[in-house]
Amino acid sequence: MLRKDWTPAQKLFVAVLPHWDHYDEPPEVDEEAIWQVVTSVLETREVMVLETRFGRRYGRSLTLEDTGKLIPRHGGGKGGISRERVRSIEAKALRKLSRRSKLLEKAATPETIDKLEKAWEVRTEELRRLGLNI
Repeated sequence: MLRKDWTPAQKLFVAVLPHWDHYDEPPEVDEEAIWQVVTSVLETREVMVLETRFGRRYGRSLTLEDTGKLIPRHGGGKGGISRERVRSIEAKALRKLSRRSKLLEKAATPETIDKLEKAWEVRTEELRRLGLNI
């Protein structure tokens, strides 16, 4: 459950590590550390899309369409990119970050990590009850 008063890094953390959805309060994270991970793992366009979509670049989250107008095309063509291309870039960037979730977890406080581990245990138990082995 994302809230408008959460910081861009908190929103991003929850998007990449969705087990946080059991909690109403935002995760406690080091803002700069989160964005350092993002810039070290992702390509420039992917960073631009996430910063724009999660509200870091302009102080508020922009729509897919507005984000597309701001992201240059490959090869320097005129105009921006389509909403669908923004959606595609955002999804790819979040997948890349989820594969590197341990890096993001290092930017969280020990309390946040404890809550994540408990949420993971609950989710695992729910899946087992449904007969899914993980």
